[in-house]
Formats: sequence, structure tokens, C-alpha cells
Amino acid sequence: GASVAGSVISSLEAPAEEESEDDGEETSGWARCVPRCLRASAVFDALTALLLAGSVDETCSVAPLRTWLVGGILLGFPASYFVRAVAHLRRPSYSHFRLSVSRLRDGGDASRFRIDGLQLYDQFMQPFRRRGGTEERQQGNSWLTTLLRGPTLIKGYQVITHSSAPASLDPVCWTLQGSSDGVVWKTLD
Repeated sequence: GASVAGSVISSLEAPAEEESEDDGEETSGWARCVPRCLRASAVFDALTALLLAGSVDETCSVAPLRTWLVGGILLGFPASYFVRAVAHLRRPSYSHFRLSVSRLRDGGDASRFRIDGLQLYDQFMQPFRRRGGTEERQQGNSWLTTLLRGPTLIKGYQVITHSSAPASLDPVCWTLQGSSDGVVWKTLD
């Protein structure tokens, strides 16, 4: 099987597990729950807005109730959306990644390196699906990975060594770069 060598872009540790053969699995745990909770909040806010719109002409004996509901809508989902939009403007997001190998285990020509892939991890340290979610290829002494869904914040990565190539072709020294357009590159690790 393929062994995994890894490095981490942020201070969080990437999982040190081999990639599962079944890439069709969905995200699990709390990272799966957060989007569902946000959708539920949006539905609740929409129902509350409909209730308020339907009661505009009616007299409400508890005047602060209407203010409370409007405040809940304004401070709930729209505020979360605004905070998220501002955070997205300030965080580095890339759709193209280049792993440039500078040294092999045997000290030979770096363009001879062999790996099975580059596993990227999102902001919740959940692995991106490599099959169907990325395009990968070797070009000279570089491994190029493109995220098909567009620019995304990457918190970590793992280099997956080749399952059948000799260990002497494993990269031991590299540079990871990210780009949003595939032209201008920024060194990440």
C-alpha cells in the first residue's frame, strides 16, 4: 500500500491516515452538522419573516415581541452571512497547488519522483475528494493539483507516496505553492 508523508500548513495537524479506497464517503462528524444547522437556521428565519409579514396589519398586545423577532432575524443568519463574507475576503484561498520536489530519498534527479497524489485538507481538516474533486498530474519535478470547485482555504496536506515505485523515488524535500489563477504562485510551505 501507499505510505503517507505529510506536512501541515497551519498549526493544526492533518490526519495521518491512508486515503480510503472509497472516495464516495461523505464528510462526517461536526463538519457535516454545521451546514445542516445553518440551513435549519435559514429556514427558521424565513418562517419567522413570513409570520411577521402576515401579522403587519394586526395589533400585537405584546409590542416588544415583534421587535424581538425582527432583531432575531437581523442578528441571526444575515449577520452570520456578513461575518462569513468578510472572513472570506481576508483569508488566502487557492484553487491551484504545486508541489515542487527538490530532493529524492536517493539524492537523484528530482524530476524522477513518484507519488500517488497530494491529499488536501479544508478549513475543518476534512480531506477533499481526490477523485472527482481534483485534477492531478506530474509535470517535470512538480505535482500539480487543481480543485474543481474553485478557490478554497487549505489548512493542511499530505504527500501520498507511490504504491509500487521504489522508496528511492520518494520526495524528501519540497515546496508547496498555491495560486488562484495558475499564473501567480505564493509559497505556502
